[in-house]
Amino acid sequence: MGNLEGLRVPIKRAITKISKWISWSKPHRDEYKLNVDGSFKDNVGTVGGIIRDWNGTPIFSYWGKSTASDAAETEIDAINRGIDYCIKKGLSTVTIESDSTAAIRAFQGKINNPLLIYRARRHRNIYPQINLIYREQNATADMLAKLARKRIEGETHRYHELPTDIRQQIFLDKNGIPKYRKA
Repeated sequence: MGNLEGLRVPIKRAITKISKWISWSKPHRDEYKLNVDGSFKDNVGTVGGIIRDWNGTPIFSYWGKSTASDAAETEIDAINRGIDYCIKKGLSTVTIESDSTAAIRAFQGKINNPLLIYRARRHRNIYPQINLIYREQNATADMLAKLARKRIEGETHRYHELPTDIRQQIFLDKNGIPKYRKA
């Protein structure tokens, strides 16, 4: 094989995407983590979220319908509901995680939609720490949002009241069992 550059053939450089193993991570000691997700399908929004302590033990979980009119607004609704629950429970050191870039950007005031920014930043001073995570790291919240499509709105602080598949995912998260993220 000859040198293609010598033949003046343009060479397109490949961008390498890397697949990797990732897992949900526990919050720091004496802190809590709120994972949230919204689902918007067939013009119906649903939300879900779970609050866990530094051991990965669930403190509270919720799922329900959203009155949002699009996916980004549904994600913001999921965040706000989770924050409302944290306030009710008196939890102050909470890190929020979402897999929605639009919701995170709205929370940070970095999008050009005043209504979304207003809705997203309603509790910003109370819980300023919000992180974007991979969908695979947010599986439990995703499952709770999907549960709202099958059931009426719900909430629980009792682990055993959750469906088996969600309890299994919580176990995997708590024990750091990774999921494969395909590039």
